[in-house]
Amino acid sequence: MKNVLIAVILLVLLGCTQSSKHAARPGEITPEQLSKQQIVTIIDVRSAEQFIDGHIAGAITIPLEQLSLASLDKAGIRKTETIVVYGQSPTKSDAAQNILLSFGYEDVVSLSGGFAHWVEDENPIERGAQAERPDTTRGAPAIELNATTHDFGLIPLSGGIVTTSFLITNKGTKDLTLTSLSTSCGCTSGKLDKERVAPGESALLTASFDPNYHKEPLGRFSRTVFIETNDPVQQELTFTIWVEIDTTR
Repeated sequence: MKNVLIAVILLVLLGCTQSSKHAARPGEITPEQLSKQQIVTIIDVRSAEQFIDGHIAGAITIPLEQLSLASLDKAGIRKTETIVVYGQSPTKSDAAQNILLSFGYEDVVSLSGGFAHWVEDENPIERGAQAERPDTTRGAPAIELNATTHDFGLIPLSGGIVTTSFLITNKGTKDLTLTSLSTSCGCTSGKLDKERVAPGESALLTASFDPNYHKEPLGRFSRTVFIETNDPVQQELTFTIWVEIDTTR
């Protein structure tokens, strides 16, 4: 009986050890995965005192109660950045994630288990106040997009070329240049109404698809338009169109 009890205890302990390495749920990233990430924005939503006591290297401190569009904008965080948020607990991490998603931030995940899990897995921490974030956007163009995808749905093979438009706005302080427009397939084309966009102004990208250009795949598929820019954060824009061709019409 004693041996059985010891075996059960060992199994429980083993399970606890393995659970710290479990795969993240949808919308989460594990400490192990985060430790291997290089290009990511990390937001610490704990208190300023907790941040000073210890935080993930490179994290930006914005306490949860101060999380707003204004505070995010002041920190220079774009809506298209890949963002990881964490509080001390999973509850606070999830709350911060939901706030950012409600603000329209596109790629936001929470740290599985919160900062406590990061420490439990013996990952390194930094202490002290936040170092100034490298500002690669000051005195630079800054892109804001009204959309990056469009679904044409089911279109007739004989219906001719279909088009859609995307708006590219320069929210920065210097001129935005849009160059080297290309597409993933000859059936798709793109046209800009301007290649230089002054601060506060916008450019219109018209993306077109020709269902009769050549034989296409059956079912729903995508094609992509690429544009190079001088925005230090978004150096290449991608616009995706989805389409399905009705070959009976």
